[in-house]
Amino acid sequence: MNLRINFACGASELTRERRGYFDAFSRLGCAQLAHSAGKSSDRTSATQELLLYPDSPTTMIPEDLAQSETRTACFQIDVFSKPDWKAFWSALFDYVFVFHPKFDRYFEKYGHSRAFLLPHAVSAAAYAANIDNERSDDIAWVGRIDRELYRTRRQLLPLLAARYKMNDWQRSYPENEICNVYHQAKVAVNIGRDDYPQDANLRCFEAMASGALLLTSLPTELELMGFKIGVHFMGYSSERELFQIVDRLLADEDKRRQITDAARTLVMREHTYDARAQTILKVLKSDANGLFAPARNWNSSRVDFVYLHYHCKRGSPSIAKTLFKRLLRNSPLLALRGLPLLLRRWQHDHSKRE
Repeated sequence: MNLRINFACGASELTRERRGYFDAFSRLGCAQLAHSAGKSSDRTSATQELLLYPDSPTTMIPEDLAQSETRTACFQIDVFSKPDWKAFWSALFDYVFVFHPKFDRYFEKYGHSRAFLLPHAVSAAAYAANIDNERSDDIAWVGRIDRELYRTRRQLLPLLAARYKMNDWQRSYPENEICNVYHQAKVAVNIGRDDYPQDANLRCFEAMASGALLLTSLPTELELMGFKIGVHFMGYSSERELFQIVDRLLADEDKRRQITDAARTLVMREHTYDARAQTILKVLKSDANGLFAPARNWNSSRVDFVYLHYHCKRGSPSIAKTLFKRLLRNSPLLALRGLPLLLRRWQHDHSKRE
């Protein structure tokens, strides 16, 4: 069966994970940007196309998903942030691909019969280069430090930089430079978010693919994905332990090589965007005629309430107002439930203008 994957986002939003998937599907000859996201008349039958909303930063969830004649899917990348909201919004989609373990089962509680775990991945081409180069840095770090939830990072990174030879941890690196940063380092440190320290984020996979030894905070989701501590990565549970492990790893090149070889082999075999694209295609081909979105079985007012919730929390206030007025006419009870959402959105926007 021939499939076409229509990415419901703008070209400028094809960054990080979205770019990886778009390129992987393009190599298979089945990726394009949706010309008019959410309008079923622009697409052919459900057995030939999929509208994929890739968790875009600015492009909003397409309209009329519950009436779409073609199958629909979404990525939920940072699904651990407001998972109840995201599970609620995802009721509009036939397939949901979550990037963190256990949330596929969490989504099942919201009526999703087609929620799948799809962890982070790497570009095979970007990390295929020879990794046996001279590694001039002891430590590599790439990530954000600008928000309140990164307080632990801001505490530990200056201490690491004072003790070890390290890249510029305060710099924001373009995506095309990250691979080189990790290629220059013996050890790549991952310091989890304060609100979700177990996060097996994109940088974990990139570090392992680069041949640097990943040292990450514990607990970690990596252990739920088939990676083993001491075999594919090392972990630390305290500041003191972090420095002790770095010292040991820097002094033991054979141990580092043993772990990095095992990690890189596993990542390049099972955790590339090409492998993930094949997983998605396998799911789609096994459900050739399936339209599974819970919202397809709901009345129009219930669907409007999902969109109202979404637009109040993340989307367009003007669309939220239009939806509220429609609910007021068709379902006063749901409009009453939605009124606090609308008021909070109005208060938020009003405070930003002051």
